[in-house]
Amino acid sequence: MVLFYYGADSFRSHEHMMRTIQSFKKKRDPDGHNIFQFDLQDARFNQIMEAISAPPFLAEKKMVVVKRVLSAGAGDFVDVLKEKLELYEKREDLVLLLWDEGAKFKLGLFNILKKFQYAQEFAALSVPEISGWIGERLDGCGVTIESAAATVLAKKFQEDMWSLSRVVDQVCAFVKGDDRAIVTKVDCELFLSAAIDDNTFHFVDAINAKDQGRALSLLDQQWQAGKTPIEVIGLLLWQWRAMLKVRALLDDQPKLRGKEIARELKMHAFVADKTARLVRDVDGDFVLNQYNRLMDLDASAKSGGYAQAELTSFVCGMTK
Repeated sequence: MVLFYYGADSFRSHEHMMRTIQSFKKKRDPDGHNIFQFDLQDARFNQIMEAISAPPFLAEKKMVVVKRVLSAGAGDFVDVLKEKLELYEKREDLVLLLWDEGAKFKLGLFNILKKFQYAQEFAALSVPEISGWIGERLDGCGVTIESAAATVLAKKFQEDMWSLSRVVDQVCAFVKGDDRAIVTKVDCELFLSAAIDDNTFHFVDAINAKDQGRALSLLDQQWQAGKTPIEVIGLLLWQWRAMLKVRALLDDQPKLRGKEIARELKMHAFVADKTARLVRDVDGDFVLNQYNRLMDLDASAKSGGYAQAELTSFVCGMTK
């Protein structure tokens, strides 16, 4: 048997792949002796072929999973698949699960694979479809969501189901932490206004640790991602404002922890916890000085200054 999962929505196809693996393990191979997983980007050809060729170990069937079977480029394994795919399909002792995270491939093998009985495409979802997906996911953890709230999340993360899944799980934890069972639009907007790339936390941590190399590397990643200086400065200003609020609160109540800080400042619990870690051992005046310098950078960027160079200078100055 040959299974092939692919499509523009790589999150749902990957999730379906993992469910298929778990189902096989539960029904046929609880100890995992007959499940082999490979990523064609780094797997060795002979290891994959050995896993496919060898008979199952004390079992009727085995599963061989090969990820990125097409996007990794043509190679020995692709050539073998073209030649032996029909044979693998007829084998009763083999479940060959092939997965890739795209929807368009140049290789002729793609046209063959997508015609198989158990080929399944996971196309990108529309906003209403994503809203329904959000509702089902939250329902699974005992939480419901207002229609308007689901739409807010669906529109924000329509092209990034991986991030959406994390956000939905975190919103669920946030609401249940408050002993509630309904996610409102206010909950979502609170979270989205606090949403921030983990790289920003790492960047601030590097600044505080005076790790210039790591800070410059993280800043460079923002340019490579296509961010403008104004976007980056805005993101940093948001984080530094949060740090100032948390630092001021901790000056008055040093024993507060993440959830308590979030409640006091009406801040998302995850962000409050991370921000508290950043500033708990940092002097408030130091944070204020950084913030003021970023405000100067923001004014310069919006008036046509050399913001990218000035941001680099800011990092170098703060990490001396």
